[in-house]
Amino acid sequence: MKYTVLFLISISLFTGANCICETNCSCPNLRAFAWIEDNIMTYEEGIGCTRKIMCYKQYYDDGIRLVFNATEIPFPSDKDPNNDWLQAPTQDEMWGMDVALIDFFSYFGFVCENGVWYITKYPHGIVYANAGSGFTGPTDEFNGKRSKVKSFYCHDWREYVESTPMP
Repeated sequence: MKYTVLFLISISLFTGANCICETNCSCPNLRAFAWIEDNIMTYEEGIGCTRKIMCYKQYYDDGIRLVFNATEIPFPSDKDPNNDWLQAPTQDEMWGMDVALIDFFSYFGFVCENGVWYITKYPHGIVYANAGSGFTGPTDEFNGKRSKVKSFYCHDWREYVESTPMP
């Protein structure tokens, strides 16, 4: 009986200590990385470093802005040497027709490591500066590679919410 009580107390203490550790996140507030913070429809912080960032995706240039000097993605051979920007878009096409509300956090696979936000998913490939289009299109070869988040852009959600008709 003594051992059962001791075992239960040990489990309770271990579980309680584990919860305390999980609620802390060493990364900065993700809202600070939004180009236009008002375009975020909802933002919720979960346990640890989990977040929920609900945004509308509509255009090719909505997405995550990155830089080549802070990514595991190899430099494309045709990259413009004067531009170091890289982007993970929300669409496959320049004027995408897929308007949808998405959770940017899970859509792009945000992770926090050593106080830095990274993305690890590239559902529509990458975009980069070159003499042509600089678009790779959807590919799985980049998934799992970390890229440091510089900023992100959500399309203005107010365009999709019906306003109350005027009398």
